[in-house]
Amino acid sequence: MIQSLKIGITLLLTIGLIITACSSEAESGELTNSPKNYYFNPESKSVKSDGSFSNPFQDLNKLSNLKLNPGDSVLLASGTTIRGSVTLMNVEGSADQPIVISSYKWGNQSTGKLATIDAKGFPNGILLENCSHIEVTNLIITANSGGMKTTDGKTPDMRCGVLVQTTKPGNYSKIRLIGLQVKDIFYEEPGFIRGDAEVNSANGTQRYGWGIRFINNTDGALLQDLEVINCEITNTSHTGLKFTAKGHGIENITVFNNRVAETGGPGMQMSGVKNGLVKSNYINGSGSNNDSRKWGRGSGLWT
Repeated sequence: MIQSLKIGITLLLTIGLIITACSSEAESGELTNSPKNYYFNPESKSVKSDGSFSNPFQDLNKLSNLKLNPGDSVLLASGTTIRGSVTLMNVEGSADQPIVISSYKWGNQSTGKLATIDAKGFPNGILLENCSHIEVTNLIITANSGGMKTTDGKTPDMRCGVLVQTTKPGNYSKIRLIGLQVKDIFYEEPGFIRGDAEVNSANGTQRYGWGIRFINNTDGALLQDLEVINCEITNTSHTGLKFTAKGHGIENITVFNNRVAETGGPGMQMSGVKNGLVKSNYINGSGSNNDSRKWGRGSGLWT
């Protein structure tokens, strides 16, 4: 009887250990696959800087070490200004779990304050290259001169507040830009003067700052299901919002309820676009020449 009890207890303990181990593995797997928030705050005093809410990263360079998965978020502290660029390459969310880049409230910040990305000296405030299912919301982006960082030994010939582009074949879809404020985007230093002939060139021959650009000049690539909603674009040296593609390499765009002002080129311009809804946008001061760095020519909406 005693021997039987011992065997029974041993079996129960063994089964219990197996169940516990399986349960732990399942929990670990769930945690691994669960969406994560990565926090960035340049004013943080934390020495750990692990990207958590209590120990946020302090600079955007940490982004290059992260492997973003569907549902993950990159969150910048509201009311702060963080230098650098948010750069995502070959990153994909999913239809039901997009990757989000946005502001988050912290400390005593009042509701409504946004984080600012200052890309002075960088090619782009935000770069999405070969990406799908990304949402960029509720941020201020500025990039006023400051020289230019080289990339792979080359100096980029333009600066953008937000640049969405392709560099390899494939279908890239569902990029959503919502509630962004893109302002003061200039390549050249203050005081730079363009020659009189520049304004008469087809689209400008020199280097400029652009507000938001979507570019697909890659054979075998398609950019589709793009949204720009409730954004403000002001004071750029060339076009505010521009779509450019070979053939009809950009499909299905929604440009709704945006405000564009004081752009050195057109307010909005698009070519190579198939299927678009452009509605309820306000454009004023396109072709502005109130800064010598601006092109000084452009329609409100040029298709």
